[in-house]
Amino acid sequence: MKISYITTYDANDMHQWSVLGFSIANIQAPKSYSETKERFKKKEVKNYIYFVIGLAFEIVQIINNLGLKTTLHVVGIPILPFEKIPDCIVNYGFISKKNQDGILKLESLYDLCHFMLVPSKAEAYGLVYCEANANGIPSIASNVGGITTIIKEELNGKTFSLDTKAVDWATYIYNLFLDVEKYKALCTSSFDQFQKRLNWNAASSTIQKLLNDL
Repeated sequence: MKISYITTYDANDMHQWSVLGFSIANIQAPKSYSETKERFKKKEVKNYIYFVIGLAFEIVQIINNLGLKTTLHVVGIPILPFEKIPDCIVNYGFISKKNQDGILKLESLYDLCHFMLVPSKAEAYGLVYCEANANGIPSIASNVGGITTIIKEELNGKTFSLDTKAVDWATYIYNLFLDVEKYKALCTSSFDQFQKRLNWNAASSTIQKLLNDL
């Protein structure tokens, strides 16, 4: 995102610009680390991975073939490009945040899921990664557009280049999930990143400071 801005506007002087992130929408996030840890406990009794949003079916197949039962939960796509939906995919279609039922459904998915995985080909920002971090869920995505403004490597997730093979995405997820302590640490630091910079209070404070420094 920074490189694109510099190239387009010839803004090589770093004092001319700053990058600020947006924050999460109207989903109720955990209020504390202890509440986030309680969510960890509920998930740890399961021996499979749940994903919230679209990931290439190939990656899901690979993880399943590695021996880790994996379910892909898809939100936001009304009709999937399959004649028959595979057993490892659950599609919820569009879920609106404008009503309480939709909000509760999304919150239940965040309670259920272990990773937010959205391998976009292009993305201006990606609020959904902030929402995931707000719920102590690591975000895994492509390193395009504004995504790297949100995801910091091994702090609140991981990014891959567009030419990375599906097996590399799958192997990373598989190995991370099997290393329970490393996975829990990443969940904790993901929530920490939300607390420190991926919320509206942090964004507004940064804007205020920048304006005061003018």
